[in-house]
Amino acid sequence: DSEQNLCASFACYHLPSLPYNPLENGALETLIHLPCLWPTSGDLSLQMKWDGKDFIIPLAPPIFVTPDNCIDVSAFIRSGENIFSVIHQNNMSDYLFVFLVHSPTSEQLSHLASCRSRHEEWVQSIHDLGKLEPMELTWKQSLSEVI
Repeated sequence: DSEQNLCASFACYHLPSLPYNPLENGALETLIHLPCLWPTSGDLSLQMKWDGKDFIIPLAPPIFVTPDNCIDVSAFIRSGENIFSVIHQNNMSDYLFVFLVHSPTSEQLSHLASCRSRHEEWVQSIHDLGKLEPMELTWKQSLSEVI
């Protein structure tokens, strides 16, 4: 069941836009319920090793995000040591970057259900194509009539 799985997300929060400062209130666990907001300019990326190769994800803004506007890094997590680096060239002191391990959010579950539904419709469409029976033409024209 998808609801019992865990997700690993990389999130970004614009501190001045938050209703409270989670660092001061000790409320980091509530961040998953707040919207991620990424910088729209600047040289910002997440760098990691994956299967022995360097892998870089652009973050200003990110290209592939979850329905919650986070980066799903679940596929990059391996047993043992995991090394991630945030590389930036601009001042990012107004932003809070956080790795979150969490149950799938309602937005993620809704998106997954939608993808599964579309996949099932596609599979049914392909199956239905195999059931097509040849139809007899309603009109026939001989070659001599065309010439």
